[in-house]
Amino acid sequence: MIPYEGSNKKFMSGWLNTILRPMEKKGVDFWWLDWQQWLNDRKYSNLSN
Repeated sequence: MIPYEGSNKKFMSGWLNTILRPMEKKGVDFWWLDWQQWLNDRKYSNLSN
């Protein structure tokens, strides 16, 4: 398991290019991102779910 870390630019770039871009190429054009594993982001306390 790879923990989701929305405040980590390198993680988000990799996630976008590895997971979402291939889906876009198949026609997906809308993302609903409303979940993360922690109650609050580890780096930014105001980035909560």
